[in-house]
Amino acid sequence: MPTVGVFAAIEDDDERILCVRRNYGDLAWTLPGGGVEPGESPSQALMREVREETGYEVRVGSLISVYSIPWKDDLVLCFRATIISRGPWSANGEIAESGFFPFDRLPQPFSRRALGRIDDLRETGPCVVRVLGPD
Repeated sequence: MPTVGVFAAIEDDDERILCVRRNYGDLAWTLPGGGVEPGESPSQALMREVREETGYEVRVGSLISVYSIPWKDDLVLCFRATIISRGPWSANGEIAESGFFPFDRLPQPFSRRALGRIDDLRETGPCVVRVLGPD
Protein backbone atom coordinates (compact mmCIF):
# COMPACT_ATOMS: atom_id res chain seq x y z
CA MET A 1 0.00 0.00 0.00
CA PRO A 2 1.50 3.37 -0.97
CA THR A 3 2.13 5.99 1.67
CA VAL A 4 0.73 9.50 1.20
CA GLY A 5 2.41 12.62 2.53
CA VAL A 6 1.17 16.21 2.65
CA PHE A 7 3.01 19.52 2.97
CA ALA A 8 1.78 23.09 3.41
CA ALA A 9 3.00 26.24 1.71
CA ILE A 10 1.95 29.04 4.06
CA GLU A 11 2.89 32.63 3.32
CA ASP A 12 2.43 35.57 5.69
CA ASP A 13 1.45 39.15 4.80
CA ASP A 14 5.13 40.00 4.23
CA GLU A 15 5.40 37.27 1.54
CA ARG A 16 7.58 35.04 3.71
CA ILE A 17 7.13 31.27 3.89
CA LEU A 18 6.59 29.22 7.03
CA CYS A 19 9.36 26.67 7.59
CA VAL A 20 10.09 24.13 10.31
CA ARG A 21 13.41 22.61 11.37
CA ARG A 22 13.34 18.88 11.97
CA ASN A 23 14.70 17.53 15.21
CA TYR A 24 15.74 14.23 13.63
CA GLY A 25 17.63 12.88 10.64
CA ASP A 26 19.55 15.60 8.82
CA LEU A 27 18.08 18.35 11.08
CA ALA A 28 17.17 20.28 7.91
CA TRP A 29 14.53 22.93 7.46
CA THR A 30 11.45 22.05 5.42
CA LEU A 31 7.79 22.94 4.98
CA PRO A 32 5.36 21.73 7.66
CA GLY A 33 3.76 18.42 6.85
CA GLY A 34 3.85 14.67 7.23
CA GLY A 35 2.02 11.44 6.60
CA VAL A 36 -1.68 10.86 6.09
CA GLU A 37 -2.95 8.47 8.76
CA PRO A 38 -5.55 5.74 8.12
CA GLY A 39 -9.05 7.19 7.94
CA GLU A 40 -7.77 10.74 7.31
CA SER A 41 -8.27 12.84 4.20
CA PRO A 42 -5.23 14.74 2.86
CA SER A 43 -6.83 18.01 4.07
CA GLN A 44 -7.40 16.63 7.57
CA ALA A 45 -3.81 15.34 7.69
CA LEU A 46 -2.43 18.69 6.56
CA MET A 47 -4.38 20.60 9.20
CA ARG A 48 -3.24 18.14 11.91
CA GLU A 49 0.41 18.18 10.83
CA VAL A 50 0.59 21.99 10.67
CA ARG A 51 -1.05 22.27 14.11
CA GLU A 52 1.34 19.68 15.62
CA GLU A 53 4.43 21.21 14.04
CA THR A 54 3.69 24.93 14.46
CA GLY A 55 0.58 25.52 16.57
CA TYR A 56 -1.18 27.19 13.62
CA GLU A 57 -4.74 26.32 12.63
CA VAL A 58 -5.02 26.54 8.85
CA ARG A 59 -7.52 26.46 6.03
CA VAL A 60 -6.35 24.20 3.21
CA GLY A 61 -6.26 25.90 -0.19
CA SER A 62 -5.35 24.87 -3.71
CA LEU A 63 -3.15 21.95 -4.68
CA ILE A 64 0.28 23.18 -5.83
CA SER A 65 2.04 19.97 -6.75
CA VAL A 66 1.91 16.17 -6.74
CA TYR A 67 5.09 14.12 -6.42
CA SER A 68 5.19 10.44 -7.27
CA ILE A 69 8.13 8.56 -5.77
CA PRO A 70 7.71 5.08 -7.28
CA TRP A 71 10.88 3.57 -5.80
CA LYS A 72 9.51 4.33 -2.32
CA ASP A 73 5.85 3.62 -3.22
CA ASP A 74 5.11 7.13 -2.00
CA LEU A 75 2.85 9.96 -3.13
CA VAL A 76 3.33 13.50 -1.79
CA LEU A 77 0.88 16.40 -2.14
CA CYS A 78 1.72 20.05 -1.52
CA PHE A 79 -1.09 22.53 -0.83
CA ARG A 80 -1.38 26.24 -0.22
CA ALA A 81 -2.78 26.96 3.22
CA THR A 82 -3.93 30.07 5.08
CA ILE A 83 -3.54 30.70 8.79
CA ILE A 84 -6.77 31.02 10.77
CA SER A 85 -5.33 31.22 14.29
CA ARG A 86 -2.49 30.01 16.48
CA GLY A 87 -2.58 27.96 19.64
CA PRO A 88 0.21 27.15 22.07
CA TRP A 89 3.25 25.40 20.66
CA SER A 90 6.76 24.53 21.79
CA ALA A 91 9.67 22.62 20.35
CA ASN A 92 9.35 18.86 20.63
CA GLY A 93 10.99 15.61 19.58
CA GLU A 94 9.94 16.12 15.97
CA ILE A 95 10.28 19.87 15.35
CA ALA A 96 13.03 22.03 16.88
CA GLU A 97 11.72 25.41 15.71
CA SER A 98 9.52 27.18 13.18
CA GLY A 99 9.40 30.59 11.59
CA PHE A 100 8.66 32.69 8.53
CA PHE A 101 11.52 33.42 6.12
CA PRO A 102 11.91 35.43 2.91
CA PHE A 103 12.13 33.20 -0.15
CA ASP A 104 15.59 34.54 -0.97
CA ARG A 105 16.94 33.97 2.58
CA LEU A 106 15.77 30.49 3.58
CA PRO A 107 17.46 29.03 6.67
CA GLN A 108 20.17 26.42 6.19
CA PRO A 109 20.47 23.53 5.84
CA PHE A 110 17.26 23.30 3.81
CA SER A 111 15.75 20.07 2.48
CA ARG A 112 16.40 19.63 -1.25
CA ARG A 113 12.92 18.20 -1.81
CA ALA A 114 11.35 21.11 0.10
CA LEU A 115 13.26 23.54 -2.13
CA GLY A 116 11.61 21.85 -5.11
CA ARG A 117 8.19 22.34 -3.51
CA ILE A 118 8.97 26.02 -2.97
CA ASP A 119 10.09 26.38 -6.60
CA ASP A 120 6.78 24.83 -7.70
CA LEU A 121 4.89 27.24 -5.40
CA ARG A 122 6.59 30.20 -7.06
CA GLU A 123 5.58 28.96 -10.55
CA THR A 124 2.38 30.34 -11.97
CA GLY A 125 -0.07 28.05 -13.66
CA PRO A 126 -1.78 24.75 -12.98
CA CYS A 127 -0.75 22.09 -10.50
CA VAL A 128 2.64 20.52 -11.17
CA VAL A 129 3.00 16.72 -11.30
CA ARG A 130 6.52 15.28 -10.98
CA VAL A 131 7.99 11.78 -10.79
CA LEU A 132 11.08 11.74 -8.55
CA GLY A 133 13.97 9.31 -8.56
CA PRO A 134 16.24 8.23 -5.71
CA ASP A 135 18.27 10.96 -3.99
